[in-house]
Amino acid sequence: MFGNGLVMVEGDDWTRHRHMITPAFSPLNLKGMANMMVESTTNMLDRWAIQINSGNPVFDMEKEIVVTAGEISAKTSFGVTGENATQFLKNLRAMQLALFHSHRYVGVPFSGILDFKQTLEAKGVR
Repeated sequence: MFGNGLVMVEGDDWTRHRHMITPAFSPLNLKGMANMMVESTTNMLDRWAIQINSGNPVFDMEKEIVVTAGEISAKTSFGVTGENATQFLKNLRAMQLALFHSHRYVGVPFSGILDFKQTLEAKGVR
């Protein structure tokens, strides 16, 4: 989140990072990704239609969209599908939350000891 990734660097480092990721966004790769995105979105819309046609039109659309976006990310970025994708997304979300909570006090002196348990989780120490 606050590392030296593409979003946080400038100058020569930014150029180097950008050159490293550019091949992933070639037209051929994007075409393959688009097909996966359409498939996941179609599956989501099919689930919605079944839910609505079953007489229960109330469901959490935000959750459905987040899950579908995560499924698309897992498939296109990491090649993970099915039950592995579900576990992958749970682990990724847990990591995001741990990193967010561990960096709440960025710039605060001794912030690592303010919430020691979450700092250890973010560092992978349990």
